[in-house]
Amino acid sequence: AAFEKIAQGRMRLTPAVERSLVRMIRESSNVAATEMMHQVGKEYIARVLLNPRYRLYDPRRNGGLWVGKDYAKAGLWKRDPLHNYSHGATPMQVARFYYLLQTGNLVTPDYSRRMKRVMADSAIDHKFVKGLRLVNPRAKVFRKSGTWRNYHSDSVLVEGGDKAYIAVGLAQHDSVGTWLRQLIIDLDEIIYRGSSRW
Repeated sequence: AAFEKIAQGRMRLTPAVERSLVRMIRESSNVAATEMMHQVGKEYIARVLLNPRYRLYDPRRNGGLWVGKDYAKAGLWKRDPLHNYSHGATPMQVARFYYLLQTGNLVTPDYSRRMKRVMADSAIDHKFVKGLRLVNPRAKVFRKSGTWRNYHSDSVLVEGGDKAYIAVGLAQHDSVGTWLRQLIIDLDEIIYRGSSRW
């Protein structure tokens, strides 16, 4: 939504905005995410998520990505229309986000590339990233993860050699971090079995 607003000339991609975006994604900073939500506007974010061009929240397909509250105790704006969550995601819509990103169809090809730069070099070494560093350390990994209580999520776009793939994991369990790490190791080995990663 921030890059959509920037592309429309309604917001500037200043160094401060870029730093906030990087902290929000790479470090999973709730403070930076809340700052960015206020700068972009919650209604504007919802319009982008519901936009038929992206369909990142699709009421006909079990919802999807939803941001209806500050990443803080206060700040509720509007809950997910289908499931009444303050924040929500479905694996399909997270995968759609990465597919649009990889194909240059999020905002514009140039802004898709800029978003990928923001999503590279995760500062948090756990879940999918930890597994990929073990099995495919030279891969380019674009990633966003999240945790709330014992709800865990991780999502990646992995590029290596002549292949790229998307993986999304959403689960509620105390040991999710461990099995997400093993899941991505197994998935990466299946995808690259019989072919060179580089």
